[in-house]
Amino acid sequence: MPGQPFYEQVMGLLLSKPMDESLFETLQYLEFSCQAGGFALLLWQADATHATLLATSQLQNIQGLPIAMPFPSEAGTFTLDDPVEIARLATAMELDLFMDEPHLEGIVSPLAAHNASVVLLMFAEEPEARQVDLLTLNRLFQLFLRDTYYLLQLRERTNPTASRKNNSQLSAIKGNRELFDNSTDGILVLDHHLKIVFINRMAENILGYAQSAVVNRSVFDLITPSNAEVFQEHLLEPDANFEVESITLSQEKAVLRMTRSQLLSEQGLIVLRFWDVTETRQVQKQLSYTSDFLTRLVRNSSVAIVAGDTDGPIFLFSPAAEKLFGFPSEGVLGKLALADMFTEADTWETIRNLLDVEENGGGGRVDQLGVDVKMAGSHEAPAVMSAFLVPEYQPGRDAVVAFFTDLRDKKAMEATIVEYQKKLEDTEKQAMLSSLAGTMAHELNQPLMSILGYTELLQRPNLPPEKLERGIRTIAQEADRMADIVKKIGNLTRYETRNYVGAATIIDLDKGSRSPDKP
Repeated sequence: MPGQPFYEQVMGLLLSKPMDESLFETLQYLEFSCQAGGFALLLWQADATHATLLATSQLQNIQGLPIAMPFPSEAGTFTLDDPVEIARLATAMELDLFMDEPHLEGIVSPLAAHNASVVLLMFAEEPEARQVDLLTLNRLFQLFLRDTYYLLQLRERTNPTASRKNNSQLSAIKGNRELFDNSTDGILVLDHHLKIVFINRMAENILGYAQSAVVNRSVFDLITPSNAEVFQEHLLEPDANFEVESITLSQEKAVLRMTRSQLLSEQGLIVLRFWDVTETRQVQKQLSYTSDFLTRLVRNSSVAIVAGDTDGPIFLFSPAAEKLFGFPSEGVLGKLALADMFTEADTWETIRNLLDVEENGGGGRVDQLGVDVKMAGSHEAPAVMSAFLVPEYQPGRDAVVAFFTDLRDKKAMEATIVEYQKKLEDTEKQAMLSSLAGTMAHELNQPLMSILGYTELLQRPNLPPEKLERGIRTIAQEADRMADIVKKIGNLTRYETRNYVGAATIIDLDKGSRSPDKP
């Protein structure tokens, strides 16, 4: 099998001369080097019934012959041993094989950019055929045939009718070919039937098609159906500047920005210059989505959002801000500044200083600051504010975005809670006093009744001494008992109750009082 120098020699021959000559001489070299009966190179357009002969190893200037192939275009590699079919192919390509047992090997390689395939055929004795790497050779020819303008010229030369029709147009393009190919924009040239006559290399890169694959096709094959009408309308305008959605070779959609040039208009041609703006439009679309989202966020937020220049007017005033401050946005935007939103004149200056201190949350931030804000009608309202600084939102200008939470409802709720707490304390005090009164009535009533009873007994005349002594002793005991009850009431530290008569409760003096002798 030939080595690396062999393939380098093949590539060198392909690049050494004009294409017509180099194809012939390269195939001639292959026939000699591989000891083959002949070589042939063909171009097989997609959906075509015949392949077109590009060159053979034995005759020059034989391009353009239609050759019926004995295998499908998607065959890949193939072999043929039928002598009758081999003889037919050799005769059709005017090859003299001079072999007793001819064998045919071939390879079909797609040339996707041209919507075609390259076919390399080798006629040889079978042992010699096995020594040649047709895949590598055909790859070299694929690289060589990338020049789409050469294939276009070849097709025009092998189709006399098309050649006569487009000869004047190709001549007009030829004079501007260098200009077109060096352009950083895509160039699309159409005839008056809106058929594609020429595309430059940048257009091939953008669309993915080679020139040979699109020439003589309608330009509407490259335009999405939904954009066809728009394209046709703008195309009729002189110096048109418009955008259309195109379909690339990979069936992806691309947004093209097009302008019409007056170049070649005298030759009846339409020259369009275009560039791919797909990515730009996608970014713009995403930014639009983001803008819509932020707009809805500001509009529906329950927090008042106000933004303005640090030293200039307010430029954002949300619906929640209108509710908090009581001003319509029309009366604020462009007319009032952030400093006008506070009741105290030095509040805004304090906020500015906090925003400038880097130690405050990393700099440029204020979090949960209590402020009093101005409202319509010379009223004021308590609020809590958070804010952040947006440096250089415009050249040389900073902005502040502030978020205000209305504290009026919270303050009103706190006042209500305090009021209820006071009422509850009063109620608890009343309940305690009622329980204490019941306790005193219950605890003191028994010793008091005993004292009153014995006092009445002692007032009787001629009372025996033993009864007198017992009465005095009982009165003293009950007085001590009353003193102990009063002491317990004075030492109450817990409000402990116990059931009394019915649903009433009284204070449990034993559980609620603390003895001075106990900690």
